[in-house]
Amino acid sequence: MPERTIAQKLIASVLTGLLAGPSLLLPGVAGAGEVPAPPPPPPPTARRPSLAVVGVPLDESGSAAARLAYMGEQVGRRLGRHQIADLVALLDPDADQQRTDKAEQAAKDYELARKNYDELDLQKAVDRCDKSLAAYEKSDLSVHFDDLAKSWILRIASLIANAENQTAGVELNSLLPVDQRSVFDPNLFAPDFIAQVKQRREEIRAKANLTVDVTARPDSARVFIDGSYRGITPLEVRELAPGDHFLTLIAPGFQLMQKRVRPGVAVAFVETMSPAQRYEILRSFVEQVRADPRGPGRNTAATELARDLGVDQVMVIAVSAKGRDTLNVLGVRIDARDGHELAYLDEAIPNDESRFASAADSFLNRAMGSDLRRTGKAPKVSTGGSFDWKPRHTGYALAAAGALALVSGIAFGLSAKGAVNSFKASTEPQTSTSYDSLESSGRRSALIADISYLVALVAGGSGAYLAVTDRAPASDDGNAGIDEKRTVTHKLREADADEAPRPEPARAPAPKPEPKPEPKKVAPAKKPAVQESAPAKVKPKPAAEEEESPPPPPKKGKKQREDDDLRDD
Repeated sequence: MPERTIAQKLIASVLTGLLAGPSLLLPGVAGAGEVPAPPPPPPPTARRPSLAVVGVPLDESGSAAARLAYMGEQVGRRLGRHQIADLVALLDPDADQQRTDKAEQAAKDYELARKNYDELDLQKAVDRCDKSLAAYEKSDLSVHFDDLAKSWILRIASLIANAENQTAGVELNSLLPVDQRSVFDPNLFAPDFIAQVKQRREEIRAKANLTVDVTARPDSARVFIDGSYRGITPLEVRELAPGDHFLTLIAPGFQLMQKRVRPGVAVAFVETMSPAQRYEILRSFVEQVRADPRGPGRNTAATELARDLGVDQVMVIAVSAKGRDTLNVLGVRIDARDGHELAYLDEAIPNDESRFASAADSFLNRAMGSDLRRTGKAPKVSTGGSFDWKPRHTGYALAAAGALALVSGIAFGLSAKGAVNSFKASTEPQTSTSYDSLESSGRRSALIADISYLVALVAGGSGAYLAVTDRAPASDDGNAGIDEKRTVTHKLREADADEAPRPEPARAPAPKPEPKPEPKKVAPAKKPAVQESAPAKVKPKPAAEEEESPPPPPKKGKKQREDDDLRDD
């Protein structure tokens, strides 16, 4: 093989470098003929557990329970650890689907209206905006109010572009009282028009002094005015501008209620909400939690609710009044798989506006911010909280008091016995003060010992009875019940006697007509008197008359009879 020239070697090295260079520069390529390895897939996103927040009033604290449940949903969304379930939608799925369909249709009509506006087909744009607004009013405005305002603003822009300025002004005057947040796009409106909108808003804010009282049946519904949360019914909504406003009432277990209202002076609305499609599921859950708020029944009910709704966890917020200005709040977050408690808090929260929000926010952040660890295979079920005093607890206390009295009796008994022994062994004369002191000390210890034994017997026996039966003795209550039953029975008998036919009072016999004298027989003169006296012998005399009748004369003695005989002679 002939030797290569220097020029040939130089050309070969250049060609080799050109061929090998890309393979050396590409990462992960071993040779020129190998395919580059695909990039590693991104790490999978962890699925957030779904959580339903339910407020349960244990007494007349329905408004506070509903408010805490709403705040719990907001805190859960802010923390981002859970996917907060829409309880209203889960309990009324068909109606929720209809509202969702309306919102989707309204969004499509808005997009078509914007396209028509860009194409200068202004009349079609106005018509599409009308359809979008009508569909949004049938959706959930607590969620889609900003979208409704956006369609409304596009309609105003389409009217102005179509030279319908008067109609656009009317629409603007209807929009501004209900929407103080939306921005008018400079691409749709001229700068002078945007300045007029700003001035008009300031004028409307100055007139926002109207109110409306909202009451819902059942109570404790969430109130939204123009898409903004205002509170829980019964509620007085203040600082409303003149004009129509959109009222939305939401309560888990009931159908969403939505309408237009016009505020004023002393204006009130009482709205009756209809039960939702799956209302019985929530009603049964609330009844079970109320029956056992701090026992295993609470977790069992939460597990059943989670399975019915298809969620992973349930946050139970049980609220009861603890005095006038304090609420006792029990928050338990329960895993639907086995009823394990992921969070448990039982605290008092101030029930005044100045401190309620911050205390509730802190409570809910701790209840939803972290999970309790499992210590074993069995789920954790807490039964703590406010202590419910039972008769058996009184029995335990009495039994303890009896045991203490018994120990005291034994101690004083031993002291009395020591005093007796000292008294017997004493050589002091009986007239000395130490002799008297020793005697009185022994008697006092013996008396205290006897009393202690008696207290121990009574307390121990009563305590054992209450601890075993877990019910108070029914001596007084039982007698009261028996007396009450007797009274009721007596009243029933009196009622029966009143209803029974009563015998008519005896009447004096009517005088019989004198019989006509027969020719040969003449009625004796005394016969009518005998006939008149006969009924008197049959008729019994009343007790009062028998008491008033004079007593029979006393029997005369032998001497008195002899004197009477001599007087007669």
